[in-house]
Amino acid sequence: MKLRYIGYVLSVGLAVIFISLPACSREEKQHSYLAKNKSGSVEKKRFTPEAEDITTDEADGLKIIKDVINVTFTSTTDEETVKKLVAEVNGKIVGYDKAVNFYQIRLPGVDLKTLDAIRFKLLAKKEVETASRVPVSVQKNYFYVK
Repeated sequence: MKLRYIGYVLSVGLAVIFISLPACSREEKQHSYLAKNKSGSVEKKRFTPEAEDITTDEADGLKIIKDVINVTFTSTTDEETVKKLVAEVNGKIVGYDKAVNFYQIRLPGVDLKTLDAIRFKLLAKKEVETASRVPVSVQKNYFYVK
């Protein structure tokens, strides 16, 4: 009986601690992944690749879209700044979810090495939270060796 009571008290105590922890910082300078933007826009458009847009990454065997990257901007980044940063890398916005500042950017004619260099250039910007390749397959062999 005593053990059941102690278990109950510990469970309630842990629940109180977890509930009282803040989920995200409410400070203006800190951002959480996929925080809603301030404009309130709910516009969405997704890029759908054609067969010729897909290539295989020789390093890991994944199929990816060869000249498109996914970029998530901070919640405080406005659309004008997004367009400026996209123009800086000679990109074109081909998909977006404006509610969370998510954009798909096409970089026509670039190879995978250049694509990665541009991703890292964007990641160095304070307005960018994430920048990644766009996979279209799942790795089935985790020990892929070519």
